[in-house]
Amino acid sequence: MSALKEIYNNINSGKRYARLTTGNNPYMPDPFYYTVLEVITGRKGKLIHWTHYGSSCEGNTLKELRWVLAVIFKLTPEEFINMYTLI
Repeated sequence: MSALKEIYNNINSGKRYARLTTGNNPYMPDPFYYTVLEVITGRKGKLIHWTHYGSSCEGNTLKELRWVLAVIFKLTPEEFINMYTLI
């Protein structure tokens, strides 16, 4: 299975990709996971929701996921899997 398809399948099964964060917020437990990629349900159905120096939603397709990883995160799917934690 390709890394892109693996990410797509994971987020569509209800899992999220997150970044482990420590010492940045006095109101949150230390350490905590900050979600960067997940699927949410909106008025237009399931959407890929991302957070990375801003946040937004894209259509829930492999093409849109590829765009989010390349343009927003500036990572290949393989680099994304290595950088972020699946929770």
